[in-house]
Order: sequence, then C-alpha cells, then structure tokens
Amino acid sequence: GEPFRNRLRMFPALVSCCTIDWFSRWPEEALLSVAREFFKEVEQLKDDTVTKQCVEMCVYIHQTVEDMSITFLEETKRHNYVTPTSYL
Repeated sequence: GEPFRNRLRMFPALVSCCTIDWFSRWPEEALLSVAREFFKEVEQLKDDTVTKQCVEMCVYIHQTVEDMSITFLEETKRHNYVTPTSYL
C-alpha cells in the first residue's frame, strides 16, 4: 500500500539491496540543537527550565542507547544502529 511505497522512497536501499554501513556518533552539540528546535514547536512547554531538562533527557537517552548498542554488539555479535531517523 501507500505507507510501504512512502517507506521505500525514504529508504531506497531497501529496493536496491545496497546499503552503506557508515554510521558515526553525532556530536553532543548537534543532538542538543536538534532537540532544542524540536521542543520549540511543543506548545505545552512554555517553561524554559522544563524545556532544557527535556532537551538534556533526549541527549542522555540517545547517547545511552549508543553506548548500550556497543555492549549489545559485544555480547550478541548483532548490530543495533542508532541513526538520525531514530533520534526524537
């Protein structure tokens, strides 16, 4: 259906059977910047202190998942990729 077609347009490697395995860690400043921009759009967060804490929480969770993915790879020999599409 339509959702599958949209997914294929977003990730053409699913069709071409060709994927570049090139993932690197995002710098912390980039994570902070993306989260700040995201939370600017959330009308319920008018308090700057709460917004700052939410931004820091997102960065912490993302970095923790990256670290745990390394442990997961060492223990199971299976990859878990943490990519920009999975942030926020």
